[in-house]
Amino acid sequence: MNRESLGSLVRWAETGVLQPLEISPTMSESVFILALTIAATTLVLVAKAIAGAIAGRGASRSELAEIKQRCEEHAAALEDAQTTLTTQATQLAELQERLDFAERLLAQARDRSALGPGEKRG
Repeated sequence: MNRESLGSLVRWAETGVLQPLEISPTMSESVFILALTIAATTLVLVAKAIAGAIAGRGASRSELAEIKQRCEEHAAALEDAQTTLTTQATQLAELQERLDFAERLLAQARDRSALGPGEKRG
């Protein structure tokens, strides 16, 4: 349990009022590092091929084929990371909806108990 959720529970215990958690969907560190690594590697490979062509050396067909294959592999890995991130964002949104629902149920139960039993009409 992180500090924000613990703080929310403490405020609820002290005031009896539930405060919504302020959680924004963020990219996990591992997905960010993976995406950054893929992008950097692709950039370095492309820059290397361009530098070789400018220097007059030119990349051989086998080198170009290898670079193309690496780019395709990196693109596939980046696509997988983006799919994972999208899935995590969807799960986080669903979790936030469930939390809001649970908070509303708790607030209703608290309000009903605070009102006490209703009067009988005769």
